[in-house]
Amino acid sequence: MRKISGLNNILLVEDNESNVFLYQRTIKKLEIDVSVHSALNGLEAIEFLTATGKFAEQENERLPDLILLDINMPIMNGWEFLDKFMALPNNEKEKIIIVMITSSLNIDDKEKAESNPYLKGFINKPLKKEQLNEIIEQYFNVEA
Repeated sequence: MRKISGLNNILLVEDNESNVFLYQRTIKKLEIDVSVHSALNGLEAIEFLTATGKFAEQENERLPDLILLDINMPIMNGWEFLDKFMALPNNEKEKIIIVMITSSLNIDDKEKAESNPYLKGFINKPLKKEQLNEIIEQYFNVEA
């Protein structure tokens, strides 16, 4: 297992459990030493970040270093999540890399993503091993 400096926790925000399983396999194929957590919608992701709701009783984990975020989800979609995320008081959120992974082909979504200061990428599904590796190499210190 490779240790990636600055990458300890990944949060998958995705309502499709099959996609969550596939993302977990993709991460595993990279053979990196990282904890992977998941939230089925934006509200659960906010609860994870703030240790509230269903995550209130959870051991106090570090914030994720990388969030892989879907757009279209029930309860709270990716855009609504980003609005709530921006309003969070935690200064450490500035360190979190957020990449949107979507099946949306809407050019407005891509433009909206490019204008959001917290989004570092916009990738069409399915997430491929090579794409994830590029994200990691671009934003984290890969040790030999």
